Amino acid sequence: MDVVSILKKMKVEDYSFEMQAEGESTTEHPVIFHTITLSFKFVGDDLPQDKIVKAVSLSNDKYCGASEMLRQAAKLIVKIYINDIEVKQ
Repeated sequence: MDVVSILKKMKVEDYSFEMQAEGESTTEHPVIFHTITLSFKFVGDDLPQDKIVKAVSLSNDKYCGASEMLRQAAKLIVKIYINDIEVKQ
């Protein structure tokens, strides 16, 4: 929700957005996630890479309580894709 709201304020429109979460867990009990990868996937024409990176960064580093909670328990990896190409952050 944060990412979409931030991009709306930045006047970024006409895109589709999907977020995927994948976790790697320990093998011994208690089984917990030690690494969580969040993939933010955007599809659209002429999407501004700088604004998308800024929106995802603001969400994960400042606004998203869920990301902060996960970061306390596991290594959190954030990946951003624009039209199926991974973007450097």
